[in-house]
Amino acid sequence: MREAEQRPIQVVTRHKDKMLQAAAVVDNVLQELKARSADLSVEDLLQGRIHVYSTVDARVQQIMNEALEHGLDLYEKRHPSFKGLIQGSVIALRNRDASILAETGGRQFYKGRSASFSDFNRVTQSLRQPGSAMKPLVYLAAFRQGAFTLESMVPDEPIGVPDGGEQSTKWISNYDRQFKGVIPLREALAESRNTAAIWVTEQIGSTASCGRLRV
Repeated sequence: MREAEQRPIQVVTRHKDKMLQAAAVVDNVLQELKARSADLSVEDLLQGRIHVYSTVDARVQQIMNEALEHGLDLYEKRHPSFKGLIQGSVIALRNRDASILAETGGRQFYKGRSASFSDFNRVTQSLRQPGSAMKPLVYLAAFRQGAFTLESMVPDEPIGVPDGGEQSTKWISNYDRQFKGVIPLREALAESRNTAAIWVTEQIGSTASCGRLRV
């Protein structure tokens, strides 16, 4: 016993850079497990009584993790006063069946704490307005209606819309405060031009857009 007490404890070092960070994915898997199989629990998974297979692609997940961290680091360099406060989330879905290929619900390390196991998942839990995520859906409705293609020319010019209940007009601008004139829809989509998206919506009608999006 004395000899054993004097021997150093052998431990296996776990390297962060070799561990795939996917806390949001694990959280989704566990939530779906609970919802689909009431007689199964996380303990069944941990004890090896069941195996769970996910549609997540480890390569895509790694790329997504690095892209989000890189983007947030660059933002903090531009805005030093926000260092340690900025968060983000990304999700990638397979086109044909909406299977999750990768999902990141926040930073891998926040205030020195690893989020490898469990954290606030901003993909599913953070309530935010859709913002520019609506633009591809508007363009999809326009494509399905047959009125536009990626090569259609659309105006990137000042455009006004009624401002809700107020008897006034809200003038739409772009993020860079500039206008490019008439451009291909492909460019408007790639650069997320606000004015072009509003113009396309007016052409196909907001009611038609909503109807198409429900399909």
